[in-house]
Amino acid sequence: MALSLTDILKMNNAEMGEFIEEQFVNAPELTFAGGLDSARPINGTGYNTLVRTAWPNVAFKKPGEGVTIKSSTYENRRVETATIEQPIMITKDRADRAEDGPAEVMALEASGVMGGTRKTLSQQFYNGVVNDANGFIGCKGAVHSDMVHDAAGTGSAVSDVWAVKFGPTFCQWQLGKNGSMGLGDVREQLVEVTTGKWANHLVQDMLFYPGLAFKHKYCIGCIKNLTAAKTLTGAMLGTLYDKFVDNLGMVPDAFFMDTRSRRQYQNTLTATSPTGAEAPIPTEYENIPIIPTAGIGKTNDAW
Repeated sequence: MALSLTDILKMNNAEMGEFIEEQFVNAPELTFAGGLDSARPINGTGYNTLVRTAWPNVAFKKPGEGVTIKSSTYENRRVETATIEQPIMITKDRADRAEDGPAEVMALEASGVMGGTRKTLSQQFYNGVVNDANGFIGCKGAVHSDMVHDAAGTGSAVSDVWAVKFGPTFCQWQLGKNGSMGLGDVREQLVEVTTGKWANHLVQDMLFYPGLAFKHKYCIGCIKNLTAAKTLTGAMLGTLYDKFVDNLGMVPDAFFMDTRSRRQYQNTLTATSPTGAEAPIPTEYENIPIIPTAGIGKTNDAW
């Protein structure tokens, strides 16, 4: 919905330029390890990768014996981006009524659009098409069964912990059409407001094609179905850690979790404290950072 005259009047009623932002999104997955700033630009909106799925089984031989010719096995995997479009629009005559001027109106709304976009991308990163069927595949749709530990919680107040290995050959943000996440310039445009009636508008567009590439099938892992009753423990984090070592041959770059899961893990540390004092809020496991995020959520369905 375009900005209305009522919106402009509310802006004009703010005294001394007082603006308070109540909306906030904690989205570290958009910035960690370079995040969207180091996203891979691609020419189109998707591409095929070539993945070696097995090495040839090389063995010793006795002198003089022949050998069987063996080779690697390969497969193609598809990486796809999705489309986000969100225009900002207000009639020019309404924008002119803003005491701080049309440019301030557009800038204020642009910051809101960017905030809403960050929130959407954060949720899509983990929950993928469960979050929005029109979006890109997220961690939940890409994780290999060998990389999942089930905490066995049930119901619709479930959260997960995700461990991720980032990088060009692991998990990496993609931006289609060689694009970037941002808004275009403000322009004036005639828009049909009712049939046969037109009005001059200020318009600013955001159109880009974000996506995630999970290049290696073991680059992400999770502890799923955590609830208030089925809580996160250090043993669970150890199990997930071991899955990376056993399958990927290296450790993840970070553990992402909501604040409830982090508090549950803190409680297990408190329980083993020799003094009985509350343990500090955990910030790492085996020197791997624990990063709280709002993107995972606490009200997901068990899966």
